[in-house]
Amino acid sequence: MSDTNLTNSWWKRLAIKSKAVWLTLSGVITALSVPAWQYYVVEQANVSIEIVKIERKQRDGVQFSLDSEELKLLEPYIPALFLYEASDLGGRGDKRISPSFELSILEKAFKKATRELKLISVKQLQLDKYISELSQFIDPTNKIKKLTEFRVSDFRLWSLGSYIDDIEAKYYEDQVLALTRNYSQLTFDELHQPKINTTALRYLLLDVREDLSDAISASEKQQNRLRNNIRSIERQLSALRQQFEQQYSYFVVEVIASNRGRSDTTLYSMGLLRIVFSDNNYVDINLTLNESYQHADLPASGTETYYYRSESLMDLTAQERKLVNSYWGSRGEVQIYLLDTQQQVYSSKPAPFVGNIKQKAMLDLLKDTAHGSMVSVSGY
Repeated sequence: MSDTNLTNSWWKRLAIKSKAVWLTLSGVITALSVPAWQYYVVEQANVSIEIVKIERKQRDGVQFSLDSEELKLLEPYIPALFLYEASDLGGRGDKRISPSFELSILEKAFKKATRELKLISVKQLQLDKYISELSQFIDPTNKIKKLTEFRVSDFRLWSLGSYIDDIEAKYYEDQVLALTRNYSQLTFDELHQPKINTTALRYLLLDVREDLSDAISASEKQQNRLRNNIRSIERQLSALRQQFEQQYSYFVVEVIASNRGRSDTTLYSMGLLRIVFSDNNYVDINLTLNESYQHADLPASGTETYYYRSESLMDLTAQERKLVNSYWGSRGEVQIYLLDTQQQVYSSKPAPFVGNIKQKAMLDLLKDTAHGSMVSVSGY
């Protein structure tokens, strides 16, 4: 065999062996690379988030004291439940030393006070009528309104508790009931009619008449002071309302999270809401899941709705609160940033800093379309 044939034969054998080695290596590389490709490209989570709605809510339990002479004029119109401690027996206890009230209680008291200002003349006439009627029962010469015919039903028709202390009003009713209806303690005449202690009853009615007279005097003074300060009270309540809304409010952000990947993921309960007012001018507000969960599970090929609650605006600086309150509902944009347990950060597209985001988007679309139509017409 010639040298040339030997050389060709050697190269053929080398080529066959090289091809086998190459095929083996290719198989190994392919076997190793497919799982990695599946993990990094196919089996990873692919999350997108969108802000659907932002709600501004007020904190519960915020209370204000009557720390001005004008606001103290509202006290008679606040239910006794909020002014007195509860006793061990379930009744009314001692009056609270420095009571404080939710703003809604003060606003209701103000409405009641303004209504009573309009009805003061009617109230005065009603009290004068009751005093006149009591005087007739007390007068021994009156043959029409006999003292022995006075009954507790008269008091109940008058609703004494609306004019004097309700505990004292209840005491008067109980005393009249005891004097006129406590048959076990009453004596009877020859006609089997109960003998009523008219002396005690007369003194009782005298006390009631005096209390009603005092109520008229106190009411006149109270109403005069209230009438002179009603506008000041209204301004102070308006200032409290503004303080309540601007300092003691928070945001609830509704977020839709979609996972288009083939791997489940879990979002942390924390998040960040960035409110952008202009270039390099923004405020960051911390968020937490509104539900009592540590994490939010987001399955592969799944979509979930989550609600994140912001910290109170009271926790921001005064300058940050001013910006947030100025731009809320009118200008500015927001983005939300969330983090999963793989330390992957997801952010939403910018959305208007308003309550009803979808409505704002639809209105903007209508305005843009209308503007485009006007441009087309003018260009024509």
